[in-house]
Amino acid sequence: MTTLRLVADSLVLLFVLASALIPTLKWGAAALGAGLSIAALTNTCALGALLSKLPYNRGPHQDITTIIRQLTSTSLEPPGPPAPSIRSQ
Repeated sequence: MTTLRLVADSLVLLFVLASALIPTLKWGAAALGAGLSIAALTNTCALGALLSKLPYNRGPHQDITTIIRQLTSTSLEPPGPPAPSIRSQ
């Protein structure tokens, strides 16, 4: 959740600062703020689901095939628990 807030707040700040040079970017900050409000009201968050699919948000026992399959899936739901890995000894 901290990563999500950091990304969202950084994007809002970036849009606000950049709007000093390009005034139309204020609408990007407004759209992001509206999206965050909708996420809070509906208790759903597309950005959170997207960030949860990144490799550093996974357990240590994920293989590359599973990660690619989960990244390319059409569902925005966070992945379930990692599958047990079979290691040769």
